Amino acid sequence: MRLMADMYLNQKHGYPDISPEASLNLAELWLNRLMKQGDADAACQLGIHWRRRAVQTSGPEKQQLLGKAKEALQMAAKAGNPVAIKLLEEEASNNKSGLLDERQFKPLLQSYVAARQNMDMGHLSGFFARELDYQYIKGKKATHDAVMEDIREGWDNWKNRQCTYIAGGRKDNRIELIYRFHYISAQNKVIQGYAKEKWTLDAEGKIMHWREQIFKKSMPSLSPGFK
Repeated sequence: MRLMADMYLNQKHGYPDISPEASLNLAELWLNRLMKQGDADAACQLGIHWRRRAVQTSGPEKQQLLGKAKEALQMAAKAGNPVAIKLLEEEASNNKSGLLDERQFKPLLQSYVAARQNMDMGHLSGFFARELDYQYIKGKKATHDAVMEDIREGWDNWKNRQCTYIAGGRKDNRIELIYRFHYISAQNKVIQGYAKEKWTLDAEGKIMHWREQIFKKSMPSLSPGFK
């Protein structure tokens, strides 16, 4: 299966009647099966492929492909794949100063809220440090994987989601973010209101301390000094 995936990914299968698009779709199918079986090399190859596809697209499709690529590379890196580890380290280095940069942090906050709405774990995960003090995991520093799992469980319960960015502010290495939310469960239960998240960033601009407050009726404001 791996050999076939390589042939179709590189369009060297020898079947002229198969279009390039169909060839890539078959390669993705086989690599995805191998990744789900725990094949780290296939996961890395698929992550690289999705990254390349994302360059050729835009909008929600681009974000979806980048999210899938990141999840695949994270799986490969966790299994020790050296290429995936290097790619993720380079990405982290490139994104190092984003939230700490006065010119960049507000667009990044808007993309964070969009990731919350679209359940884009690949993008959202890049905001968090490897270990952090996280409000909903008590007793010790939570691992990055544990935080992502907690977020994913919330998404599973509230899949119909609307999130709207309201305001964001920074003061030294601390950030406050306010957004409006409206969630509907599979049982048609509705929750809505405003979330105010408070972050403390580490030296790399990743969240190392995360808290949120929920306001069911009145819209909160940024604390004094945050702008």
